[in-house]
Amino acid sequence: MKFQLLVVLLLFGICLASQGQGIDEEKVYPDSEEIKPNYEEDTVLEGGDSQNYAIPEKLKTRFLNLKNSKEIIIKLNKGVDKVLGFVSETFKSLGANSIPLPEISKPFGHPPYGGTFNASKGYFKDPASLVRTGDVEILVRNGTVITLQVQLGFKVAEVGFEEYHLDVLNIHHRGEISVSAEQNSVALRLTLEYAPVCSFHLDQLEFNKLSGIKINITGLAEFQIMFNELSSWLISNFELAFKQKINKVLYDTTNKSIKNKDICKYFPK
Repeated sequence: MKFQLLVVLLLFGICLASQGQGIDEEKVYPDSEEIKPNYEEDTVLEGGDSQNYAIPEKLKTRFLNLKNSKEIIIKLNKGVDKVLGFVSETFKSLGANSIPLPEISKPFGHPPYGGTFNASKGYFKDPASLVRTGDVEILVRNGTVITLQVQLGFKVAEVGFEEYHLDVLNIHHRGEISVSAEQNSVALRLTLEYAPVCSFHLDQLEFNKLSGIKINITGLAEFQIMFNELSSWLISNFELAFKQKINKVLYDTTNKSIKNKDICKYFPK
């Protein structure tokens, strides 16, 4: 009897202990409210379905400024494209798909074994193919004055001479020269002033880079060994003389193409 009583007391103690700490049960607070993030309404985050959460004001302002900046750049790009359209139309109306280049001459060797190399009827093609290759960059913005810069390039960039003459002793050769480039770059910088009246100033239009140059000289025959020397000489002439001539024609023609036009209306104020 005593043994049975002891067993009953032991079981009762185990039951009491299980209610205090032996079983991990989920705690439930029936009267508590669900805690929600303290977001404002009316703005849906990306990826959200039916719940609306507001972007913080600072972040919202940053997004707005970024959007406005992109929209301004897009409008400025369109304005530059419009100007380049006028330039292309002017070259085409003049029937000028090329810019003439000056004759060049190079003596070599020493008498009585010297000779001369003369190239004539030079040209640069195609000034009417000038296009924008990058986004407009705002350099200065001060009240009603804005200065812009953008990179341009020619879709077709080729330098050539329709005729050359090579004379060494009693040997005479003639042929043609063509120089092409895989890449080229033209820098454009302009200033717009909106008050008291609209004014447009072309600050810079400069052909400043050729890369991936390929040169072809026909008719050298036994003087093919002079090809490298002549190629280096032609490239140096581009840097020293040809670019200056091309840049002057580009600048003058661009100013002519926008003369008496209300250019400011194509650019955002």
